Amino acid sequence: MRADWGTAEAPLSDVWPTAALPPEALPSVLRARQDGWFLAPDAPLWCFLPAVWPTTARAWVPDRSVREVRLRIEGGGERRVPWSPWDVAEVEQDVAALLAACGLGPRPLGRLWLLRPPPVFADLEAALEWLVRRAEAEDVPVRCGPELVALVQRAVGEWFDR
Repeated sequence: MRADWGTAEAPLSDVWPTAALPPEALPSVLRARQDGWFLAPDAPLWCFLPAVWPTTARAWVPDRSVREVRLRIEGGGERRVPWSPWDVAEVEQDVAALLAACGLGPRPLGRLWLLRPPPVFADLEAALEWLVRRAEAEDVPVRCGPELVALVQRAVGEWFDR
């Protein structure tokens, strides 16, 4: 299996939210969730996942979300502030560096990835937990790296090529 970001694939949906929402609360994501899609994890550990997932079980929606950072206020409490363009650029630069270290190109900007779980799992979280256990059993570092990408590619191939 080869890795690709499906840059020519059309979005699953393109709905503009009426308020500032996090990714999991966007109308297009909620509608996709009803159809059996799961939002791909945003954690750096899994940033490569959509590139190695089969195109038949992968989709995307435009990222119209607003992410926030929590700022602690002197004297107690906290305040939530939307990410700035610089915050977004810094995160994408970090992710691109991780992907490059894995031998993958940068991910397309402005997408929220949706994945269908493998047929042998009820949801995406169960599949990810299984991948972590398999990596640990095979002494593969559980971090975004070429070894984990190769392990996931093998597993995904087994799951979806049945």
